[in-house]
Amino acid sequence: TKRKTVHFTVLQEHLSTTRSIQCKGFADYVFYKYNGVDCSDSNSINKSLSHGSVTASNLKNYIKNNLSVGAHLRFSLIGYDEDGKQKNAGPHSIIITKITNTGISYYQANYGGRCLVTTDTKTWSQLSSWIYSVTNAWTL
Repeated sequence: TKRKTVHFTVLQEHLSTTRSIQCKGFADYVFYKYNGVDCSDSNSINKSLSHGSVTASNLKNYIKNNLSVGAHLRFSLIGYDEDGKQKNAGPHSIIITKITNTGISYYQANYGGRCLVTTDTKTWSQLSSWIYSVTNAWTL
């Protein structure tokens, strides 16, 4: 199996312009490589979903009506406090690789504190159990 290597110096040069690291830095870089432009105010959809609005149906509408393959989705993950109540567990970014009637597929980096790039597919219901709130997205 052949592997494609992202040379650190190329990634580092791009990150110096976006000022992002970790999952967002990776998503910014992939967005740039796929779309040919950086994530910026001009391609931000400037729409969010608050915690109380994150449902399978609302996520499906948000993504299908606003985003396309290659979009960068920025959101907060669901965590739980010591009483078992949901809380914001911190930000995460993904690049959408497929949108269907049942869910999405995506690239991500550093999920769970692991320095890995992974792909995954989630149904709309699984997404709503993973996402605390949506903070922004970039698309062309």
